[in-house]
Amino acid sequence: IGGGRLVCMPTEGTCDCTPFAVESGASTPCSAVTVGLPWACGGRRVCGPQGLGDCDARMPAIESCNGMDDDCNGLTDEENAVGCTVYYLDMDQDGAGLDGQSRCLCAPIGRFTATVGGDCDDRNPLVSPKAAESCNMQDDNCDGRTDEEGAVGCQMYYRNADGDGFGADAGARCLCRPTGEFTATKGGDCDDGDPFAFPGALERCNGKDDNCDGRTDEDGAVACQTYYLDTDGDGYGMANAFQCKCAPGATYRATKVGDCNDGDPDVHPGAVEVCNGKDDDCDGVADPMGALGCTQYLRDADGDGFGVTGDAQCLCLPGPLYRATAGGDCNDADGGIHPAALEACNGIDDNCNGLTDEAGALGCTWWFVDADGDGYGADGSGACQCGPSSTHRVQTAGDCDDT
Repeated sequence: IGGGRLVCMPTEGTCDCTPFAVESGASTPCSAVTVGLPWACGGRRVCGPQGLGDCDARMPAIESCNGMDDDCNGLTDEENAVGCTVYYLDMDQDGAGLDGQSRCLCAPIGRFTATVGGDCDDRNPLVSPKAAESCNMQDDNCDGRTDEEGAVGCQMYYRNADGDGFGADAGARCLCRPTGEFTATKGGDCDDGDPFAFPGALERCNGKDDNCDGRTDEDGAVACQTYYLDTDGDGYGMANAFQCKCAPGATYRATKVGDCNDGDPDVHPGAVEVCNGKDDDCDGVADPMGALGCTQYLRDADGDGFGVTGDAQCLCLPGPLYRATAGGDCNDADGGIHPAALEACNGIDDNCNGLTDEAGALGCTWWFVDADGDGYGADGSGACQCGPSSTHRVQTAGDCDDT
């Protein structure tokens, strides 16, 4: 019975297709089932020349995400269909949802839009596993940690084991705040075990690189000593060329000054003065009296070539007064009186032999011995004298018997 018409139905089997049924394309409902699936897919069997055709219903299948009602339950792409995607409840719409609130769907539905779970605060769109961790005292990326290393806004901290405010460059970490030994915001420490060694520290004469500039005990370090330029290595330097050093260098090595010729190692204060035309001891005087190799010059004020014995100076060269090498001058105010002068009859000891007007002096006359006092002297007894003497007292000879 259908549509107000009476239809004969067999009590068993199927009705044969009459010519009218064939001509009118009569059909009958049918269904297909799949073992293990609860639903059947409906179809029809149409009358044809050979009778009822096969049922055109498709076989029920497991529901898949394909826009079709695969299992013929009247629903399309329902939850948990094959190929579905797990969508998490994402109340704050930050792209990540709560782990305990998920559905496997072919497409997002309502607030089930996130394909990533693990959101630890679904009320805050800035907090999710997709978020970047920031230095803000909260777990932005939901990894169970807060303000971890490398967070946005972090600062480089260096390990500062010695507490000098500087850390070693190696092993620095970008942190939101100081942690453990990572307390220094400045690197460059070359010895993190020494609190007195760090960039900017005072360099000291101690065999260490105190200021971490790659040099040790450089010039000007604390406790340095002034060394003067000593090119010739004689132990004395130039007073106007010096460096403050922890140890003597190749040229700045002298601790004493006063060198007047830094190109000659034999010239310096304290050197032995030598007769060589140089100021050997740097006292401002070249070849002073008493220099090594000097000559004893006697005072010779009258310039007669003879000096006063006992009044001498040892000089490298004769001077204006001390210029004679021979002594014995008995009158240094008269150039005509000296040991080499000719004795003259003048009442003066001209040749400085301690005698005055001795026999043979220039201008002498002959005097003879007059032993018997008769006014005549014996021949052959004469002597040239400046005047009579106790023995030679007459100037006439010819006495044949002076007795």
